[in-house]
Amino acid sequence: MSTHDSAIMLPPDAELTIEPTGVWIAYYGDNSGATAFPSEIEALRHAVGTSMLVHHVAWGSDIFTGRERP
Repeated sequence: MSTHDSAIMLPPDAELTIEPTGVWIAYYGDNSGATAFPSEIEALRHAVGTSMLVHHVAWGSDIFTGRERP
């Protein structure tokens, strides 16, 4: 294998977790104050002191319903 190959060798029993693409949203229960974050931990750190909710939204989805926009 050359130094330019990008193959990653994993053990046969390794579990591969791929997080869906999108953004983490922190927002208040009344759907106000929505703020986007690139990672879950950043959203949680922001939300913890302000009693906000946090969830992941896939790209192209409505941030409050989670459904894809037409």
